[in-house]
Amino acid sequence: MGVFKEYNDGLVVAAQRYQQIQPKTVQLHELIQKKMVGYVRIFSKYWIVYWENDKYFKSFLAKNDSWFNALTSDVQYTIIKELPQIYLI
Repeated sequence: MGVFKEYNDGLVVAAQRYQQIQPKTVQLHELIQKKMVGYVRIFSKYWIVYWENDKYFKSFLAKNDSWFNALTSDVQYTIIKELPQIYLI
């Protein structure tokens, strides 16, 4: 996976490497069609990391836990909740 190291309960990436991932605004329905790697939770804000054109991107998903739970409770978006969490170290 390159910059990510895989463990049983999720993925790990260095905080500095995560900051280098380019943010990109993508609609939720478009995001689920991409190759999603996992989600990052930073101070209750959620970002999705995905792979596109041989490059990682991150897209903002939710501003707090309640929004994340509400967005991922819809049947078509439960795949996001099933993604591994990416921890920053």
